[in-house]
Amino acid sequence: VVQVTEAFTFGTATYLQIQLQDSADKSNYDTVLETKQLAATDLTAGARFVLPLPPGLRRYTRVYFASDGTITAGKVDAFLLKGVPSD
Repeated sequence: VVQVTEAFTFGTATYLQIQLQDSADKSNYDTVLETKQLAATDLTAGARFVLPLPPGLRRYTRVYFASDGTITAGKVDAFLLKGVPSD
């Protein structure tokens, strides 16, 4: 789960993508799954994105944020939950 705790403000970016990546050696990561391209209006405080963990992940797993430019503000918490989160 990735939850926005402070709204995002874009500088030159037009989107942000949240990616789940894994690696066998902690240096070469591959994207396993990703969200759609998210606009600043999608990234308001309280917004939550659930990325289900697929079977077969390698030893190292990370949440990665990709964009096409600069982002000037925004904070998230990323955490694992067992089961489906409820509001």
